[in-house]
Amino acid sequence: MTPSRQVRVRFFGAFRKYFEGKAELDLALPAGLTAGAARSQIGALLSVHNSAFPLPSDRELLAQSALADESRILSDSDTLDRVQELSILPPVCGG
Repeated sequence: MTPSRQVRVRFFGAFRKYFEGKAELDLALPAGLTAGAARSQIGALLSVHNSAFPLPSDRELLAQSALADESRILSDSDTLDRVQELSILPPVCGG
């Protein structure tokens, strides 16, 4: 059995529509998980938390969003062994 630990996941921007109040959830992550694999688990967690999530546009938004830990933006290959909090940062547009 792979050990796991709780990580707080915070949601910003368009993802806030799935929450009332604080836009965050706790996720149990196994040791050695990469940020890319965590993104898939976050999508599954959102589906359980809110049945409206499986919209294709929202899954695409999750795929395009950046994951960040407490200090930096993560690449999909970064492991999350020491991460205590993740943030989902949707792309923004501006001018």
